[in-house]
Formats: sequence, structure tokens, C-alpha cells
Amino acid sequence: MAKEFDCVEMKREIQAEHRREAEELGEEEAARRQWERVLADPLLGEIARRRWPELSNVDRNVWKSKQGLRP
Repeated sequence: MAKEFDCVEMKREIQAEHRREAEELGEEEAARRQWERVLADPLLGEIARRRWPELSNVDRNVWKSKQGLRP
């Protein structure tokens, strides 16, 4: 029986998309856009705002440090 949904393949596709975005926009802009998408999501945005209230205004340096990137 073939799998209808492959979470490993989905993860690889999302990571490839993030890599392409970082190459095209630069790491800082890509991280900012990813954070904006998180905040715009009804579930993830609520969780993120509770966990990291200091990031609600998309503080790039703080977000980058959370991602292990250089500020």
C-alpha cells in the first residue's frame, strides 16, 4: 500500500524552499519573512507571541539569534 502522505518528503521540500528563499533574499530578509508568516498564522502566531513577546514587532537580531544566525 502506497503512502498518501510522506512527512519526510514534505520536510525536505520545505527546507529546500527555505534555502532557495535565503539564497534569493539573503538570510536576514528570509528570516524576517519566515517570522512574519509565523506571526500571521492563527495557531503558530498565538504560540509565538506568548513564548517570545519581545519578537512581536519582528526584531530581526533577536529572531536571528533564536535561529542560530549571526545578528
